[in-house]
Amino acid sequence: MNSLHQHLCPGLKGNNPLHFLASLGTFRLLCLHDSNARMGWNLEGSPFPVYQTALDEENFCKLLAEDFGWREKEEETERLKLIEKLFPSTIHTGHTGKDLETEIKRLPQEFRELAKEMLSLFFDEPGILSIQQEILVSLANENILRKDKKHRGKVEETPLCFSNGSSKQYLLGHFRKKIARHVTPEKVLQHFIKNCPEFIDEMRLNWDPEDLRDHALSWQKPENAPKKTNVIANAFAFIGLSFYPVVLQKSNMEIPCYSRKKDLFFIPLWEPFCTVDVIQGLLHQNLSCQLKKTHVVYKCERITTKKGRRYFSPSTLVTTEEV
Repeated sequence: MNSLHQHLCPGLKGNNPLHFLASLGTFRLLCLHDSNARMGWNLEGSPFPVYQTALDEENFCKLLAEDFGWREKEEETERLKLIEKLFPSTIHTGHTGKDLETEIKRLPQEFRELAKEMLSLFFDEPGILSIQQEILVSLANENILRKDKKHRGKVEETPLCFSNGSSKQYLLGHFRKKIARHVTPEKVLQHFIKNCPEFIDEMRLNWDPEDLRDHALSWQKPENAPKKTNVIANAFAFIGLSFYPVVLQKSNMEIPCYSRKKDLFFIPLWEPFCTVDVIQGLLHQNLSCQLKKTHVVYKCERITTKKGRRYFSPSTLVTTEEV
């Protein structure tokens, strides 16, 4: 019988929405390599995830990196080709030019065809390919259509979409070329386990409250300043979207973790080690149930600027009086 290893990842802050998504994404991928893996949270001080698995530290970092196309002794061009296979180009609009592979808003029939292709991957392909249908349905739904003049008749995106004001909601092309290629075993170890993140000028999902802080402290126009992006956290956060369900309610879509009325995203943290099924079940429940079944729940306000840019405020604790 293999001994179990516990991997503490203080580089992922549980009360940060981007890091919370990255923690879920890490666990979702880990379960592809160890179906008996479990995840919990260290709640002493700043909360961070702890993973229990049969994989030792070396294989933990190595296999997670391989899910993003990393291979030992492989050229960059070969890696980009492999990333395109892992994140296939079926996830695109069919448009030409710069909009290729970027926009989630499309006509219902186009979205259905896309969903069918992703569903076939779910059943036919192993590894990270099987997760992409889950990511797709967390971002949009064909049963609710846009009513605005520009996108009338196209599918409505969910509150989990991470657009920064443009029409490009899915950003898969950018994800493959600018984010996924940065993931290596050394970077996973450095960022997650050793808590020494590296920030580079690259695109991001805008789920990190630190992005908004950069704007507040900037001496120049933020849009002209280089981005300070933790690309490793962003890469795994993209996969973390696969945990979230979409619930249809009358004329809109709801995500149990998100309050449209108050623009709040909720982050439940649990202490005991749980399986992927238990965690998915927890995230499917409403705030009241999460408060009863977890040790702590954080909330982050989503802020939309006049230009349509979306950011998150720093998190605060949810109290029982707020439910």
